Amino acid sequence: MRHGRHWAILAAVGLLLAAPGCKTKKEPGSSGGAAKSSAAEGEIVAKVGEEVITLDAFQDQISHQNPLVRSRYKSQEQREKLLESLVEREAMVLEARRLGLDQDPEVQRGLKKILARHLINQEFNQKRVKAIEIGDEEIEHYYQENHDRYHAPEKVRVHHIFIAAPASDTEARKEARKKAQDLLGQIEKDSKDRRMFLKLAREHSDDAATKKVGGDTNFRSREQLEETYGKDFAQAAFSLKQANDMSGVVESDKGFYIMRLSGKQAPIDLPLEKVKGQIRTTLFARARGEAYRAFVEEVKTKVGVEIFDDKVENAIERYRAYRLARLAYDLAKKNKKEIRKLKKRLDKLAGGVKDTHKSKKSKKKSKAKKSKKKKEKKKVRKRRPRKRKRLPQNCDKK
Repeated sequence: MRHGRHWAILAAVGLLLAAPGCKTKKEPGSSGGAAKSSAAEGEIVAKVGEEVITLDAFQDQISHQNPLVRSRYKSQEQREKLLESLVEREAMVLEARRLGLDQDPEVQRGLKKILARHLINQEFNQKRVKAIEIGDEEIEHYYQENHDRYHAPEKVRVHHIFIAAPASDTEARKEARKKAQDLLGQIEKDSKDRRMFLKLAREHSDDAATKKVGGDTNFRSREQLEETYGKDFAQAAFSLKQANDMSGVVESDKGFYIMRLSGKQAPIDLPLEKVKGQIRTTLFARARGEAYRAFVEEVKTKVGVEIFDDKVENAIERYRAYRLARLAYDLAKKNKKEIRKLKKRLDKLAGGVKDTHKSKKSKKKSKAKKSKKKKEKKKVRKRRPRKRKRLPQNCDKK
């Protein structure tokens, strides 16, 4: 009987959902008031203990699903399954409360997290975030303030080998030129070998700033290269067209360079209209962060917060001391194990070789053990009568 009643309720839910616009009949004894607008309004579809599941709650459960999942609940069978799951959940909740599980520390921690998220969503996201507006003047100001980000000249990246030789020293320049030509000859034998170029730069370059990184200048504009290395260097670097192109030996007042092109960056010239949306998103994220920090401070002021820094520091110090003690303990255990392993290994390596470095105490102990073993053997051993040798009968006794 009870089972049949349960399925009757499920069927009623299906009928109510199928025809949400039906009017309810007035009860015979009811006073003449306005009729209910829908049969679904306040209709109880299930009761679990003292809790009830209304048709509104049931419909909300469906409407909160994504469109794909929502389409599954068009059939009677799927609606019945959904109501069954809601009933099951309510029953589980009531039983958990009866057992006092709602007071469990883990449950309370989870509840606190949910409440905090709900507060942020209701009071911050739904109210304060929606009130944030980014104006065109603010966007234009940010654009002008970050001009270099949206406007940049062409840049190149080269690896180079520098052989220092001042212009005033003729002999030194001759030797430097010869060295540079020899290095270029080595590189040209296998121009595709990038590792060899990096190796030669680390070994022979006199540029201390880039020597360790294989002569890498990173991406720089013509103006930056002229400022650091001179006009001759910048002109030679920008004359290279494709990656891995070689410059040959480039002469300057400071010495001689060999360059290899690693990459090029095209000039950047982005108008405001093209980056307006990007800037708006950046400014919105910044404003949202500032608003959230202000919201948190406001909440803390309302509820009242007091932090005991000295106790926190003491707790941290105790934890550090505990970790150090634990580490020392673990190391001691590990060392014991290592000592045992080493001893076993030494025994294997020694084989049958006698250890000449034994202490006096260990020698005395070993002697005492040997003598004890001998005594024990003597006690165990039994005296046997000697057997006389018998002579053959035909032999004469001497």
